Amino acid sequence: MKTLKSIFWLLLMLGAISFVAVSVTGCDDKNKEVIDPDDPNDPDDPDDPDDPDDPEVSLPDSILNGSDFYIIFMDPVSTAQLGNKVKQPTMLRDYDVWNAGETLEGVTPTGVNAWGQPEAYTAFRTTNEGWAGGAIISILSQFETAPDLSPLMDGEYYFHFAVKSPSNQEQAAWRFFFYSEGSEAYFDFGAGTDNNYAHNGEWQHFEIPISELINQGYLWTGPLTLEGPPSAGEDRKYILGYLAPAFEGLPFIPGTELNLDALFFYKK
Repeated sequence: MKTLKSIFWLLLMLGAISFVAVSVTGCDDKNKEVIDPDDPNDPDDPDDPDDPDDPEVSLPDSILNGSDFYIIFMDPVSTAQLGNKVKQPTMLRDYDVWNAGETLEGVTPTGVNAWGQPEAYTAFRTTNEGWAGGAIISILSQFETAPDLSPLMDGEYYFHFAVKSPSNQEQAAWRFFFYSEGSEAYFDFGAGTDNNYAHNGEWQHFEIPISELINQGYLWTGPLTLEGPPSAGEDRKYILGYLAPAFEGLPFIPGTELNLDALFFYKK
């Protein structure tokens, strides 16, 4: 009887030892498991576009580290990431297309915006008029609370914008007019200019020091108003205009796209 009991307790102890050994081995194997961060089959892969829990694409650090944002147009998701750094929210009230709305037509944006997010951006296409132009309206009536851009005059600000053109539109070139109380400042970009960019269907980013515009006569001393200079007065409702071709001598080709996003002033 004692012999049987001894054998029983011996077998029980061996079983317990085996269980512990298996458990420890299992833990070691689990701790050594390596997950490839680029594995498309990994459900927690941060780059998996089909994972609904993936975070939104964030703004670049160069923008997030900036301050004092005066936004003309940027999607609400990106704007929200800036928090209380936004001094003036979206100033886009409406668009004006020149020559009775006959030179540009609005088109439906396709693909992600300049920050890689499935949010809206501005998209136009030129029509058959030989030239194209329009502007962004920032004040619609004399009773509206208008943005005050006079802080931009300290010369420390930059104007940021993103543009993209399809690969079959290498001729695309535009001029931005910056309306103000002073002279119209401008910036040319695209084919035939000193600021050409890759026409490859991908977003290209530009930053213009406001000091360069100030040197051209750009001036704000207070809020926008529908009265006063420029001499026509009516132009005071605009904050930014665009024209193609950028300057005389460039060809005008109907169907040229103007895709714009992330238009804002800010301090780096």
